[in-house]
Amino acid sequence: RISARYTGVCAGDTPSPYNPGLDQSKGYIGFVAHNTYVHAIAEGGLIGAVPFFLLFAHFFWSMRRVRRLRVEPGLAGDIDIGGRTLVGIMIAFMVASIFGSFFKIDCLWWYFGAASALVCIAEDSVAQRNRALMAKMFDRQVPSDSAPAFGK
Repeated sequence: RISARYTGVCAGDTPSPYNPGLDQSKGYIGFVAHNTYVHAIAEGGLIGAVPFFLLFAHFFWSMRRVRRLRVEPGLAGDIDIGGRTLVGIMIAFMVASIFGSFFKIDCLWWYFGAASALVCIAEDSVAQRNRALMAKMFDRQVPSDSAPAFGK
């Protein structure tokens, strides 16, 4: 049997923190960590918490990489603003997560999805730019009308 420190205490079955319709005197059941990071460790153990924490590191690494890509000039400003906006939102979310348990809120996963979309857009822009540069470079080196004639 694997210890709870690795698999988590409730593993996806954390009870809701408050239900005023309950027959109990105060309406409280279960526990709430009031901290997303503690909640991730308590509910998922190390097996669930480590990948969750690595998502944040990967997010910031991806946003830094996107801002360093040489995208098309017309798209560079939009990519930069989008990356800065997502970083700001994620920092705000991370600070707010210290004071509340937002582990199951969809907004976090939408932010990760938006960051992934921004990475795809930036990488596609770089690939298109590189293809255009390669086509221009080869058109200059070997013009189609001055190809060498063999057999003369």
